[in-house]
Amino acid sequence: MLEGGKQRNWKDLSLVLLSTSFLLLIIPSLELVVVVHTNSSLSFVGLKNAKQ
Repeated sequence: MLEGGKQRNWKDLSLVLLSTSFLLLIIPSLELVVVVHTNSSLSFVGLKNAKQ
């Protein structure tokens, strides 16, 4: 009985660790996408203004 409980706790812990590392991997990528998108939008607007 105790072993089963230990195993379940280990599973929960590994799940938390997995999701945490997943978030740590995804969040910088999302920030990068947002930054790149913002920069490209700004440069596009700048180009449009320069052409006029």
